[in-house]
Amino acid sequence: MRPNEYPDYLPRPIDLDDLDPAVVVDLTEDAIGRVAAARSFSLRAEVEPGGGELQLVVEARSDDYDDTVTLTADGAGRVLEESVG
Repeated sequence: MRPNEYPDYLPRPIDLDDLDPAVVVDLTEDAIGRVAAARSFSLRAEVEPGGGELQLVVEARSDDYDDTVTLTADGAGRVLEESVG
C-alpha cells in the first residue's frame, strides 16, 4: 500500500435519491450520440465540497480516443459545460 498521493482527496457521499435514472440515461445517450463510432463511455457523479450541487460528468470516446466528448450537467440534466476533442 502507498500513501495517498492527493492530500486534498476527500470522498464525498452522494445521496442516490438525488440521481434521476432517466437523466443519467439521457445524458449518457446524448454524449455517445455526439461521437462517431463511440466505443466506450464513463459517468461520474460529483458533489462540490461543503454540500454543493450535484453534477454529472459523462465522457464518450471513440476506439482510438481521437473523438471524445465530455458533458458536465446539473442533477436535472441541463448541460453546463461541453468539451469536444
